[in-house]
Amino acid sequence: MPQRSTAAIDHEAQTAPPRPLWKEITVVLLVKLAVLAGIWYLFFSEPVGEHISGTDVSEHILY
Repeated sequence: MPQRSTAAIDHEAQTAPPRPLWKEITVVLLVKLAVLAGIWYLFFSEPVGEHISGTDVSEHILY
């Protein structure tokens, strides 16, 4: 296998610049926001029925 010069290796390292940190942080925050929105939609978007009173809920939890 032929050996490559260090100039060729340095050139390869420079051709793929790393992503800026702000882009990675933005992607992570958008994913977190989407997950939180999904959790809210699945578990908290439906209002509690009016036929359920606070005392009924407390009795169900305590007993």
